Amino acid sequence: MFSKILSLACWLSMVALPVWAQQTEPVAPATEKPATRNLLKINYLSPILNTFGIAYERALPEKSASVQITLHYMGDSEIYGDFVLRGGMALIGEYRLYLSEKKQAPNGFFIAPFLSYNYLDYRNYSYLSSYSGYQGTRGGYNRVGLGLIGGWQWVFKKRVSLDVWGGTGYYYGVVTRGTGFELGFPFKVGTGASMRFGSTVGFAF
Repeated sequence: MFSKILSLACWLSMVALPVWAQQTEPVAPATEKPATRNLLKINYLSPILNTFGIAYERALPEKSASVQITLHYMGDSEIYGDFVLRGGMALIGEYRLYLSEKKQAPNGFFIAPFLSYNYLDYRNYSYLSSYSGYQGTRGGYNRVGLGLIGGWQWVFKKRVSLDVWGGTGYYYGVVTRGTGFELGFPFKVGTGASMRFGSTVGFAF
């Protein structure tokens, strides 16, 4: 009788052991998604330059990167006396790589290569005489750029973001000739290196 009980106990232990091991074995955690996936941001420094900038950032599944698209609208601004840049737009795409070990995108320190394109209308009117009236120059200005920025972004309470960055890029500009170019264009087309910096505040969702 005792031998039968012992055999039954051994059999039950052999059956229960794999089940117990499966229950106690640590389960690999599922891929953690970023706590904040989307940011809609406004460049609050833009009005200083008579522009309006809005950006959308999307965190990628790898947790350490994001992509961002920025759109700028530019209003009239007078430069070099009579010359006025009249309206325009800029479109900037970034791939942000977040390097903070204890944080995940879109939080912490990041570096970001960027590609940009902008277009401006410009005009210049100068009063020549009562007979000739005003004479001016009008045309378009296109510029593309490629560069690198670095910065830091904070997301507070998973709802409000603050983003600060700065860097440099190389730009190539082309003037689209319009009318009245006998007066000339008073500044360089814009080919060469240039700084880029800014800051945004935003809403996370």
